[in-house]
Parts: sequence; structure tokens; C-alpha cells
Amino acid sequence: MGMIISKEMALDELRAQAADALGITPGITLRLAPQVTVTIPHPMFVDDDVLEAMQDMGNSQDPIAIAKALLGEDHKILREHGGRSSDVVAAWSLMQRQMVDTLPGSGDPTRSATS
Repeated sequence: MGMIISKEMALDELRAQAADALGITPGITLRLAPQVTVTIPHPMFVDDDVLEAMQDMGNSQDPIAIAKALLGEDHKILREHGGRSSDVVAAWSLMQRQMVDTLPGSGDPTRSATS
């Protein structure tokens, strides 16, 4: 059964179909306590302001800066409940690797596999 792609779609429809077609989720939700979660957005579904913040960091590998950019105010919740910025970076990295593995031609030829 093929997907029906219309010429006009709402943004949430597009995102839902893309996630479904690529077999990805819109993010990884970390359970920090029974009623407390934070969600790290998938690289394909992250807001532009977050992407801009990450671009402004350049090649910074500062896990706190990356986690704050990805989580915004939720970074405080993460810290209050024993989560670490490195946990956020780990989830982000997993999703990025999965994305590179699933999307055709999305591999960056300039980066070596060992980096």
C-alpha cells in the first residue's frame, strides 16, 4: 500500500508521514522519574531556532551547550532529576546515526568513520 502524497499538506501531516515512511520517531523521550519526562527532538524535526543555536556553537562539543540548545527550559528538569547533558548528546547522536543510515545519500563524505 503506497503513501498518498497530495500537493498540499499541513506541516504536521508532512512530519507524520515523513517519520512514518522513514521509520523514525519525532524524538527520544527520557523518563527521569515516574511522572517526569523530557524529549530530545529528532534531528529531522528540530526547530530552526534550535538548529541556529547549534550552528552558532560551530564545532563545539560542549555537551551542556548542546543539551541546553536541544531541551531549552527542560534542561533544568533534566538536571533536577539526575539526568546529564551527556545523556541528551548520546540520544541526539543515536538519532543522527540512524538518520544517516536510513536516508539515501545523506552521508557526509568529508567525515571519516572514525570521527
